[in-house]
Amino acid sequence: MEFKDGTEVQRVNKVDPDGNLMTVDFMVADAGLMAPWESRVRLPFADGTVTVVSREMLIGMKARAARPQDLMDIQNLQDLDR
Repeated sequence: MEFKDGTEVQRVNKVDPDGNLMTVDFMVADAGLMAPWESRVRLPFADGTVTVVSREMLIGMKARAARPQDLMDIQNLQDLDR
């Protein structure tokens, strides 16, 4: 899918053996996403690691998009700090 600002996202769904659904969105890193890409961190996940943008950069990206779900996500992330 492509957003108004030109950001391209690829969505992948996976069902584990227990029937749990996991949805992952992959953002295509173009020139506009180089700062978030450079902020990436590796975190432990399952039996390995996963690479994600930094928490601060994620909040900034969501603030710029400012869609209702993004604003709720920011609030939830900030609530974790309390």
